Amino acid sequence: MPGGTVTAVGQHDSGTDPGAAQPLFDRRLAAILALALALRVALLLVALGNQARFDSTDVPEYLRLARDLDGAYADPDDPLFGVGLKRTPLYPVFLAAVLALSGRNLEWATLLTGIAASVATVWVTFVLAQDLFDRAAGYAGALLLAVDPASVVWSNFLQPEALFTLLLASGVVLWYRAQRRASPRLAAAAGLLVGAAVLTRPIGLYLALVLVAVGWLVAKADLRRRVVLALAFLAVAALPPAGWVARNAAVTGVPLLSTVESLNLLHYRAAGAVAEEQDISLNRARLRLQQQLDARTAPGDNPAEVARVRSALGIRTLLDHPAGAAVTWVKGAGRMLFGPARAPLLILLGEQDPVALDSPRKVAWVALQWAILAVLYACALAGAVIAVRRRRWAALAVLGALIAYFVLVSSGTEAFSRFRVPMVPYVAALGGCGAASVAARFARR
Repeated sequence: MPGGTVTAVGQHDSGTDPGAAQPLFDRRLAAILALALALRVALLLVALGNQARFDSTDVPEYLRLARDLDGAYADPDDPLFGVGLKRTPLYPVFLAAVLALSGRNLEWATLLTGIAASVATVWVTFVLAQDLFDRAAGYAGALLLAVDPASVVWSNFLQPEALFTLLLASGVVLWYRAQRRASPRLAAAAGLLVGAAVLTRPIGLYLALVLVAVGWLVAKADLRRRVVLALAFLAVAALPPAGWVARNAAVTGVPLLSTVESLNLLHYRAAGAVAEEQDISLNRARLRLQQQLDARTAPGDNPAEVARVRSALGIRTLLDHPAGAAVTWVKGAGRMLFGPARAPLLILLGEQDPVALDSPRKVAWVALQWAILAVLYACALAGAVIAVRRRRWAALAVLGALIAYFVLVSSGTEAFSRFRVPMVPYVAALGGCGAASVAARFARR
């Protein structure tokens, strides 16, 4: 990947490509990547044979889809077809490819590829921070992501976060370089990666629009060229999700990307709002909403039609309970941003009760997670202040928009540390600016 000349923290030579005079790999970066790999593999080795990581609702569904892609996505009469409507296809296809290469060891082979994707994201974060700020910020940002608790822990679970995060972060790097170089080809390549990310996790559905909006602030081209770049990016980014929506409409009569969105909307966001305002349990609120849904649907309705009604009911419920919706969003944002990934770490470490902090060992592990997370956010805050002082508006626009997007769309009753993983590379890139600047100041003293 080509890059640009760097002159100072947060300042690129005008009219040059980001990172062009800098190699994209050296010994210092190799050491950071080795650290990232060592932390993730060490946790994998500790958790060998621990099947608790595969006990969530998502994992069995993903494995069933990977083992029968035809039934899940090609045969509307297959019982698995409804699960295929719930899960967008890219991660199951990825699992199927791993299965074809690894034989029966699907779970462990997938965990290893997830770790590889997580380490690759550390390198991509280095490139992004270097492009936005300078090489020192790239090193620091990569190091922050290498040791981030949520990123380390969740790379050891059979979940799509690692793949989604890598695809999106790579797309962001190409998109930023396309803007700075006025390259429609790079813009189209970025769109392909962002579109693929949407088919990995539907939560990224609106990211292309956010990136195009921010692109106007960082582009070096004139108005006509900016329009060309935006169209090249959007046209390619829209192809994967639009194609999947069209396919679902053709086979079910309902244009939708995934039924999981309606499930989260009704059973978590709407139910949480009702529970908050009426001071009842979440399960009781879900039961009430499910009874309303059952009254609006028939047993023979296909899953897509049920999802359409479920979404409408969820939206209506949120509009009827705005105070509860606001409170659950704030609580969800707190869990997503500040949850240290305690329970999943303790599960991997083999603790019988991953919730209770009933031993000094558990307290020590969680304290370490909190300390690393505090350093990450402190560096990001310092980076934001420094970027403002140096008027690095392009970097602030890129990173701020991405961070804000994930906070806005991921916060809710269902939110916890796993939802933070796709956001951390951008926090780490901003933190890289802060850490590098503070380190340089101390070095001068």
